[in-house]
Amino acid sequence: MDEVQIQSVWDSETRELWLGEESDTLVSMSGRLYGLTLSGGDLVVNRSQSAASIPGGERAVVETFLRRFLKDPDPASWLDPAIGSMRYRLDRVLGGNVMTPAPHRSSEDIRMTVARVLNNGVVLKVATAWGRSCEILLSSDQRIVAASVDGTGIPVLFDGVVPDVHTGQWGGGGIAPIDSAPDPMAVLPFSRSFPMKDALGEEIGSQVLRVAVSVPGGSLWRGPVNCQLVSLNGRLFGFRMGADENLEVVESTHVTIPMNENSVTVFRQHIRQFESEFVNNGLRIPPDRSWKVLDLLGEKARGIFNADSRFRCRKVAVREGAIRITLSASDVRGRFPEINLGPELQVLSVNVLRGYQELEEREL
Repeated sequence: MDEVQIQSVWDSETRELWLGEESDTLVSMSGRLYGLTLSGGDLVVNRSQSAASIPGGERAVVETFLRRFLKDPDPASWLDPAIGSMRYRLDRVLGGNVMTPAPHRSSEDIRMTVARVLNNGVVLKVATAWGRSCEILLSSDQRIVAASVDGTGIPVLFDGVVPDVHTGQWGGGGIAPIDSAPDPMAVLPFSRSFPMKDALGEEIGSQVLRVAVSVPGGSLWRGPVNCQLVSLNGRLFGFRMGADENLEVVESTHVTIPMNENSVTVFRQHIRQFESEFVNNGLRIPPDRSWKVLDLLGEKARGIFNADSRFRCRKVAVREGAIRITLSASDVRGRFPEINLGPELQVLSVNVLRGYQELEEREL
């Protein structure tokens, strides 16, 4: 077994004793000491114990620690919120594409420093060798209540606590920009897979439910995983080709995730609701609107597309205050339906682009 360095710090004024594996840094908040360590990209926090509130004082704290240590000489595994020993997966808070190193990188290339200590919390700065700069606010009651990535504030959607007994089946890559107007927009996307079963209860595949939260704004969207997301006037829209060659759209919900300490609770409440709805609807999210592509094209489809044409969403973009959907068909080369929708999803225009040059010009 590797050697374990035990550190002891005594605060004579508050009669708080911090005792544990040597930490990267110690801070004092609300009269207690907290040891903070970055371990493999995770934040490990250990809180001091009060020697004034238990019989025997400092000696009792030490004896309790030694008994625990003899039973399990790896303090890093002592995850017990009751004694303030907790571990947080920062990739759950900040996003996998921010914290997870590429194959040729190491978690050793992640550094944590104390930016500032507040009366009821501490702001930690997390920097990676691959250029990401993040901040998290850890409160004195040991909750991550605020975060930012590369200077952009993001809502904290998962508490990051290990083990995750509430939302562990949800995964996500982190903040991602999307096409939007009038202002730049990004989303925090997450997804969960649900098994599909036949009449005998045997698994025959899976369906994936996706949720996304806009940054800034906190608008909450849920829908099929293969939707392409855009934002217009602060609303999220997800487009895809559905059954019977219908162009489908799922709009954002009327829920806004707050940028405060309640964000985790609000988000958890609504994804539980979405999970229930998804299962009760046979593992599907009904579209808010849909259009049969051939009906939209009308006379413009004549001699080009027919009932056997199979369309796919090539690109969804926001241009000149409208949503532009460009399609392609598997049986027709060099012809691309283009549908322009207004802010209320009204059809503004329908075109058929002729040739790749016109397509490239329109997609610029």
